[in-house]
Amino acid sequence: MSEPEVIDAIVEQLRRQGYGIGPDEYEADLIGAGVGSLVMVRLLSVLEEEFDVEFAVARIFGEPVTVARLAAEILSRHAVGR
Repeated sequence: MSEPEVIDAIVEQLRRQGYGIGPDEYEADLIGAGVGSLVMVRLLSVLEEEFDVEFAVARIFGEPVTVARLAAEILSRHAVGR
């Protein structure tokens, strides 16, 4: 899996929740941009299932949550075998 594929999957899941994110917003804090915490929890759940990863929610929310950061988290877990 490549970074663009992971980013596309994240953006698609956000779109399904009613949030359109363009490439210029991949580094933007999603919560600061108005994505609610409930939507974020749903997004993380879907991504965990889709990519067979497990997020440490407290750690994820400890820093700005961005599309780029989520993609990097997913890719790093696959690189080290979770």
